[in-house]
Amino acid sequence: MNLIPRLFDVTEGSIRVDGVDVREMELKELRGKLGYVPQKGVLFSGTIDSNLRYGRTDATEEQIKRAAEIAQAWEFISEKPEGVDSPISQGGTNVSGGQKQRLSIARAVAKEPEIYIFDDSFSALDYKTDVVLRRALKQETQDATTLIVAQRISTILHADNIIVLDDGCVAGQGTHKELMQTCDVYRQIAMSQLSEEELPMSDSGRRVRGPMGHGGGRMAGEKAKDFKGSMGKLLRYMSRYKIRLFGVILFAVGGTVF
Repeated sequence: MNLIPRLFDVTEGSIRVDGVDVREMELKELRGKLGYVPQKGVLFSGTIDSNLRYGRTDATEEQIKRAAEIAQAWEFISEKPEGVDSPISQGGTNVSGGQKQRLSIARAVAKEPEIYIFDDSFSALDYKTDVVLRRALKQETQDATTLIVAQRISTILHADNIIVLDDGCVAGQGTHKELMQTCDVYRQIAMSQLSEEELPMSDSGRRVRGPMGHGGGRMAGEKAKDFKGSMGKLLRYMSRYKIRLFGVILFAVGGTVF
């Protein structure tokens, strides 16, 4: 993931944004196109308002409020006596993990970037908040390219393209429905995480199940606990797809996800 904003450079191949190698772009120009939310949300000493304006200092009060509403952060912000002027400690130590993630997402939304990058950025959210946030975010980002690294299949369920990594190798690629038919790794994880109603229907009208049934799904569920957010080799696929929503499931079995 850090290769996209050029915190590191690729050692082979290239990463292109709008057909241009990122190494040929000015850093300010490149990073101005990105709205990056890491797994561990980063907040700075100041106020909620100053943190949300970090990527766009000229944002209006209405734009800041709208970004916070989309990120499901406005409710807890408005409950604070000082609202958006409430103080934030360095590193965001005076807010919860979920609040920190929502404020980090709101900051990215306020920037209105061309490319959104969410590196397992929903992991600290409860299921209900995750669902509502993703629904609001989908409307906001429909004209942007969105990259998502996720542990929950529900987070990338409706992605245009999902790449499954198993022990550093590409195990499958396609939509949710396609992967349920063609990728054992994905199907087993899905059956361990999704309800019966959320599993797609096969062409015969039956719910898609793996050869091991839900028992196999539980086995995959144990492995799924080892998920870690990262992009690694997946980045070489970036220049091959011009898509609105790009879902990523990273899966490591007895090894390191890189």
